[in-house]
Amino acid sequence: MTTIIDDIERGDRQVYLYRAGTVAGPGSSGRAMPFEMKVRQHPGLTVVGVSGELDVAPAPDLCALFDALVEDHQVNMLVDLGKLSFCDSVGLSALIHGYNACHGAGGTFRVTGDTGLVTRLLRATGVRALLTETEPG
Repeated sequence: MTTIIDDIERGDRQVYLYRAGTVAGPGSSGRAMPFEMKVRQHPGLTVVGVSGELDVAPAPDLCALFDALVEDHQVNMLVDLGKLSFCDSVGLSALIHGYNACHGAGGTFRVTGDTGLVTRLLRATGVRALLTETEPG
């Protein structure tokens, strides 16, 4: 279950930090790895930073976050994967869900900062080109 654990106003943008519980998965050495989503709102762009492990446990919360942002007319998103240490097929589906939600509402959706295993997953599935494509305009 996602809970807002911090709500901070910083200058011209609002910052929200969500924690979607803790998960332990491949590569975590048995340690619990929290999954967090941090939302920063800028004029015309919403930046969603994710960290930890994105798998079956937190993926529905990420989908719900994308849906809530789109419902709030925040349809231009940049998702920062720089602190994401693991992503499985369910996590990948959540990212594709965000892409479809934003594009369905006439917005844009891109990911940035992917590294290591996350980059390998995005490339192997052919999804990286779609999610990192610079939008026309």
